[in-house]
Amino acid sequence: MRALIIEKDQLIASALAESLADLGFTSFHFVLTEVDAVAVAEHWRPDFIIADVSVSMDNGIGVVATICAVHTFPTVFMIAGSQEGLNRMPEAAVLRMPFGEVALKTAVSEVMSRKRTVFIG
Repeated sequence: MRALIIEKDQLIASALAESLADLGFTSFHFVLTEVDAVAVAEHWRPDFIIADVSVSMDNGIGVVATICAVHTFPTVFMIAGSQEGLNRMPEAAVLRMPFGEVALKTAVSEVMSRKRTVFIG
């Protein structure tokens, strides 16, 4: 399975890839910008997206909303602050940072079983 990781911190992105590998993901693409995320999603067609809500200069919610306007992908958002704007993606899972491996696995399992985005508070 392929995972698109939209995360500005390389250490966090690498840790996410390791955790996702434990869940059976075998291929990862790391991006920082909306342009890159949209291009990768269009051409690579990931099975799953995990996105930092505050990635780079772009808004992670807007990035995923742009991607999912064309193709829907199971998505988990990582959030450190408020949930403002998340109503644009009501089917997404939300993980409050910091979160542990169990919470990540639960969120990924939930969205993958539904093959769409899901909210977990």
